[in-house]
Amino acid sequence: MTLSKTRKKRNRDNNANFGKILKRHRAGQNYSLRKLESESGVSASYLSRLEKGEASATFEVITKIADAFGIEPAEFFPGHEGFVPSYRKEFGELLEDPTIQVMLRAFVRLDPYATRAIAVATTHWIELLKRGLRPVPDKAGVFKINEEFVEEMEHFKGFKQ
Repeated sequence: MTLSKTRKKRNRDNNANFGKILKRHRAGQNYSLRKLESESGVSASYLSRLEKGEASATFEVITKIADAFGIEPAEFFPGHEGFVPSYRKEFGELLEDPTIQVMLRAFVRLDPYATRAIAVATTHWIELLKRGLRPVPDKAGVFKINEEFVEEMEHFKGFKQ
């Protein structure tokens, strides 16, 4: 199978999986297509095509549907059903702040290249932080900065003042 055929098959499978999960959520909430259209702002005909696996959803559409159901967008993807990220427990109140909501809504509207660039940069910084922090013995969830990491970061371009 060529790469393009493999990609097309994967896209069809992903669309079908997303559609099944969408339909299950809609049925579980007793939403008609029209009610979901009203709540999400996504047309009933498009929702129907999504459920049948005949269309692909953008992240913005997925977010609108998730908001209408009161769930996280991750719950539409296999392996994440019912997933409540730990950051929601810790930062839930912060994430509800109107300023943060504006930022998150702006993020959703970014083009895929910009979104990927932000995700890659964030992943890079998380990995750097993992190297720079070490757990404090006998204090669950408490970390201390590794001094060698601080020295390394002082030489990192753009970090030094």
